[in-house]
Amino acid sequence: AEHGSNHSSTIGTPSTSDRHQSENKFNKFSPMQITGLSPLPRQVKHSWTDDTSPDPKGEVSSPHPRVSVQQQQSVEAMHISCKALAIIIKYRSKNLSGFMELLVSRLVLIAAYVPLTIIFQCEQLLCEIAVLDPGRFVPLITPYAKLSEEHNVHLLTSHNLRDITFNYQQVRLLALHVLTATVKLLPSPLLLIELNNILECILPAFNSNVVDMRKAVVFVLVEVYGVIGDAMYPYLTHLLSPPQKKLLAIYIQRHNASKKIN
Repeated sequence: AEHGSNHSSTIGTPSTSDRHQSENKFNKFSPMQITGLSPLPRQVKHSWTDDTSPDPKGEVSSPHPRVSVQQQQSVEAMHISCKALAIIIKYRSKNLSGFMELLVSRLVLIAAYVPLTIIFQCEQLLCEIAVLDPGRFVPLITPYAKLSEEHNVHLLTSHNLRDITFNYQQVRLLALHVLTATVKLLPSPLLLIELNNILECILPAFNSNVVDMRKAVVFVLVEVYGVIGDAMYPYLTHLLSPPQKKLLAIYIQRHNASKKIN
């Protein structure tokens, strides 16, 4: 009995070394804001630096990416936050109703200053949130597809992001990708109501110098066509140039052909 008592007290009371190990695990997150989805710290706001220091042989090595320890911790904290959000969305989706606006804004704007791995996670989370209430979600995500440099000052101030390099192109691209995946969730009457607002926000990106941006707009329009069919064309008559109309027609034909095959 005495031996059992000593054994239980040993289990219940962690050793000094165990406490130090536990503290060290959590100390690395001390520079992070509690949300885990905050911008990278000011001193490491640029994601990569080129290290061209000489090697031991005296020759200059080729540039290669170098990431600071603090930045690695930031990205790790964001990964953990995204995984936690995924669990909440899966098992406690009913509790997210009052937070949809906040979640959408944070998950979209984070694309301005994080690596692609985090952006992909955010895109998946946004698509899962959209399923909960598509009619409410689509109007929330749509304005971010129109984001431009002129909006930066307001956004950086209102979201306390003054000290970071804001890549608005990544935000627009993320919004377009999410729209592509979510407009198909809307019933046709509701999509027709939202269509003018959607077109106003996405069509400026059709003139972008970035190929991926133009393709993303086409993919959104193809999904819109999949829901409302030829009813989409009157909305686009005076908004697209002849080459843009031709490109859209090609992708719609491919879309229809793939549906027939499937």
